[in-house]
Amino acid sequence: MANIVSEHVSSNRLTKIRKVSVTSLDSIDDTTPSSPPKTISEEIFEAIGWDVENSRVTGANSLLAYGTWEDCQKAIATACTPWLGEDCGALINKWHKSLGAVHASDPTVKSLDLRILVKSLQSIGLIVCICTSDSKEGALGALKRWGILEMIGESNILTCTDVHSSEAKPNPYPVNYFCKKHNCKPSETVVIGDTLGDTGLGRNAKVGLTVGVLSGSGTERELREGGADIVLPDVSHFLGWIQG
Repeated sequence: MANIVSEHVSSNRLTKIRKVSVTSLDSIDDTTPSSPPKTISEEIFEAIGWDVENSRVTGANSLLAYGTWEDCQKAIATACTPWLGEDCGALINKWHKSLGAVHASDPTVKSLDLRILVKSLQSIGLIVCICTSDSKEGALGALKRWGILEMIGESNILTCTDVHSSEAKPNPYPVNYFCKKHNCKPSETVVIGDTLGDTGLGRNAKVGLTVGVLSGSGTERELREGGADIVLPDVSHFLGWIQG
């Protein structure tokens, strides 16, 4: 099973979150009595794992790297509680809905021809499936934009919209779901990903091979410690590795 599309999403998501938070929080006294004081925006970005200064996720274990939208909403609500009160969940949900299908407009990877990659993997007998922590609407929109939705098939895509949060990565459920669907065993399955959610999924499901890729937020050390058997520069190198 391959999670080959999740490494491009965080920057686009944060751009929109930043716009919403700035618009929505203008009327709030946005500092807390901490030392030094933090603004509400700083608390939000820290909670979900976004490095504002360097415009990147803080690491493979950040919520933006592996968490679901529900995980991010809960973390944001907790961060906003000092300003908005204990019952701010409804407002956070409203902000979330205002973002829309964020990832539907994500650009493809410039260095990869995803159509050729998917076709090449399928040509050697592999069934390509995608498990993502993103919403169904956003994931399907992005895959369609990239021209690989029909190649993979919607039934081979599992999003956080499709499963309960307790069954999301790194829970082994996604692997077991696809194995049952395609009548194969976890030991005959490969998981490829760039976050600890991905490598943890492979480890917890006891798959035949877990591949970490460095094209996203995880470092080689993080991915190996998180369960990766091998680490490659990006998913395109897997074809050469498996054939060589």
